[in-house]
Amino acid sequence: MLQPIASSQPSYFKDSFEFKQLITPLSLPIGARLFTCDAKSMYTNIPTEPAIACISAYLRSIHGKPFQHYHPQTLIDAIEIVFRNNVIQFAQDTINWCSFKQTMQQWHGLQWDFTPLSTSCNFMDLTITITPSGHLSTTLYEKAQNLYLYIPPHSAHPSGMLSGLVHGNILRIHRLCSSPEDIKRKSSEFFTRLTHRGYTTKQLTPLFTSAHQRALLYNPTPPPKNTLHKDNKLFFHLSFHPEDPKPSTIHKLWDSVVANPPAHQPLHHVTNLHGVPTSINNLTIAYSRPPNLRNKFSIRNIVGRGRDVSSYLVD
Repeated sequence: MLQPIASSQPSYFKDSFEFKQLITPLSLPIGARLFTCDAKSMYTNIPTEPAIACISAYLRSIHGKPFQHYHPQTLIDAIEIVFRNNVIQFAQDTINWCSFKQTMQQWHGLQWDFTPLSTSCNFMDLTITITPSGHLSTTLYEKAQNLYLYIPPHSAHPSGMLSGLVHGNILRIHRLCSSPEDIKRKSSEFFTRLTHRGYTTKQLTPLFTSAHQRALLYNPTPPPKNTLHKDNKLFFHLSFHPEDPKPSTIHKLWDSVVANPPAHQPLHHVTNLHGVPTSINNLTIAYSRPPNLRNKFSIRNIVGRGRDVSSYLVD
């Protein structure tokens, strides 16, 4: 319920790709510096009463009126239950910098950690740098503790897993790295890490070639939806096993036995008791992995562990 409201705020961006699109056109003045700041244990230190008052005022104000999917007081009551139970610009000089940090430390009791002013900083999964021309360049930021434990080739996963991993990460590298040199370097590092996990050069080379070609042709704007042709899918859920029939075999059986059987009416023309056609014209095989040791020893299902949340509400 809060997601549409949060995503409409001026400070909101969806992910690193959208953030990069926001900062790429910027041209910074001479002497500009970057920094990041992070609230210390924000969610456990947010002052309850000021937070409720601030959020309540917004939800009741004209700024919250465009959202018609909630009743303000009902949502405020729900927020109170949760709370009770559970880009700034400034001049580049020392006085204003210290004043800014002091003001932040006095904001509703939260304490903030600041990085020093610099021409480069790490934010999310990006390293952002001010270039000599005053623009911002980005490259991937990877923590030194990252072990890069990609799924090894002997693991029981669908054959398309490696292709999806390579194509997805190469596209991410192309979209988040500003310079061709960084794209080449990060791609080479990714290739090496996969070989360390047991994949061979023969397996990886055609995938990397295909992935780079597709990344160069990538268009971030989604194609318009075809409203004339509706793709009604039937999802076939399977727990993956390496000795099961290949997806292509299952699709062939689906087409010859169910979707378009010889001398019989096609499935998408079959009607129900009310005369409405099924309109199913596609089969999607949705694989899930079988339970592993983590599922057995680290149970996350909270159902049956106590009273329902609604039982704590009183009239």
